[in-house]
Amino acid sequence: MVPLKLPVLSLLVSLLSPGPVELEKAFLRTSAGLLRPILAESAVLISLPDPLAFSDEVSGEQATLLFAQIFAQYRTLEFYPEGPLVTMPGKPGGIFPAHWSFRDVRTGAVHAFRLFFYLVREPGPVGRGPSGPATVWRVSEIRAERR
Repeated sequence: MVPLKLPVLSLLVSLLSPGPVELEKAFLRTSAGLLRPILAESAVLISLPDPLAFSDEVSGEQATLLFAQIFAQYRTLEFYPEGPLVTMPGKPGGIFPAHWSFRDVRTGAVHAFRLFFYLVREPGPVGRGPSGPATVWRVSEIRAERR
């Protein structure tokens, strides 16, 4: 029974965690503005293959500008989780895998990526929740591979 409970618990955590939900909303609406609040403040490592061809470590604000440019040229066709948020004991965050397919508005070409978001917990807004200080999920890394 124990092996079954862990995946179910992990799935519930990923579905209830605002980070993955906000990612899905931002990509489905092709909105960099919705993406900004869940990007890490200090640095976000981004690695995207062609046709986007970008790989660098940028600030949260720079990542927002990058995705504003991407979303202006490419429209999301599909974005959905490919599994639960995968956490590892002793690590501060987890990996959220997702599928993203999009269309180039100029050429009509369709592309599909498998995205991996590394999410970490950071202190949230001042205040306390019922179980202590508030924390939020922030994206500190985005990696993609072509499908």
